[in-house]
Amino acid sequence: MPVCGNVNPEQIFNIIEARQIDEYGNYTDLRKVSPDTWEEMYKEAGPREAAPPPDSPPPSSLHVPGWSGQLFNYMKRDARSKINNRQQLLLTLLVSPLLAFILAYIVRYVVDPTSGDYIFRENENIPIYIFMALIVALFLGLIVSAEEIFMDRKILKREKFLHLSRSAYLLAKIKILVLISAIQSITFVLVANGVLEIRGMTFAYWLALFSTAVCANLIGLVISSAFSSAIAIYIVIPLVMIPMMILSGALFSFDKLNRKITSIDKVPLVAELMPTKWSYEALMVQQFKDNTFEKNFYDYEKHISYYNFKSAYLTRFSAVKREKERYLGKLMEDRRDLYFRWLNLYHNESVADQVKKIYEKNQIIEYEGELYQQIDPVYLDPLPEGPLGIRSHFFAPRKYFLGSYYDTYNFNISFIWFMTLLLYLALYYDLLGKLIRSPLFKGKTNS
Repeated sequence: MPVCGNVNPEQIFNIIEARQIDEYGNYTDLRKVSPDTWEEMYKEAGPREAAPPPDSPPPSSLHVPGWSGQLFNYMKRDARSKINNRQQLLLTLLVSPLLAFILAYIVRYVVDPTSGDYIFRENENIPIYIFMALIVALFLGLIVSAEEIFMDRKILKREKFLHLSRSAYLLAKIKILVLISAIQSITFVLVANGVLEIRGMTFAYWLALFSTAVCANLIGLVISSAFSSAIAIYIVIPLVMIPMMILSGALFSFDKLNRKITSIDKVPLVAELMPTKWSYEALMVQQFKDNTFEKNFYDYEKHISYYNFKSAYLTRFSAVKREKERYLGKLMEDRRDLYFRWLNLYHNESVADQVKKIYEKNQIIEYEGELYQQIDPVYLDPLPEGPLGIRSHFFAPRKYFLGSYYDTYNFNISFIWFMTLLLYLALYYDLLGKLIRSPLFKGKTNS
């Protein structure tokens, strides 16, 4: 009997290995059709005509390619799988711009109800938009990766005897996911930033969202490799997302959290483990101090803030303030229209209020004999502690590392990629999976 050339061997194995379901809807170890029954069905079908002898030996398919060949084959298999699933592919490409439009349209706030003129400077929702954009990137990054390895478990089991490269398999997965996250991030930024008229920040927003999404990709792959149940995977996802939302710095001020987990002058240690903290701080500081308008005044305002706080240097404070006023007066005299145009187009008052903490009641806190500044964190450079000294207060304009200061945006984005590398190592060595399968958790998870 001839065999159709387009039969998928995967379907044949799935039919043969189909398992029975118990009264609770769980799969058992018993096959729906036993091997003996398959044998009887084969014998009842009658003899088959012998195939004619081949003219030449069939091509061997057991040759194991090198690492780069395996990487290419894994990528080709993943790409074909995603392209063939047209519905999932369409949703993957459309969900990001759709969410971007919905979010941006809702938070596009016009102060004057009698006017239809939108002014970026007056939109109080920009900090919330930045936070929600990062949460969307985190969510999409987790969703597209959370079942990747879980869905391949049967294929990996059959291919195990070939001793294929685990790194080639994982890097192929990561490359496809990185491409998807890059596309989702840029479509989100182009749509949402366009609606909200956020100018001159397209690359900065894209890189922050993209870095957050790739980090989430790795978290999703770690989860996917550790659990053998789709239900368990989707229970774990909110357990991962909720702490990242709470400890991002957007919902709650770090210095107003439980004193057992926070400190007076630094971000809580547990928050340092959250990629959303690094990306939210990076974007907020970047949006405030590096927009086209604020670049002209930031250095003046930083010195004014410093000398205003250090009352012993009141004479110096007055001198810097007069210097800024002279610069501003000349600008207003020569380019007044440009000043107010840039102010409305690039500067956002709500972002400025948050990074300067203008509503902070306690401007100075005394703790263990030391005075700690609580206002204007975006003008305050952190004091290094120890050889690394990377920990600092929230919304610091610069970060200290190994004897030098680095711009907060660049440092924070780099740190997210460092965390992503650590997640890859955890994925490669299956650290979470080994922990789940250890005696500590034995019998507590559904395998």
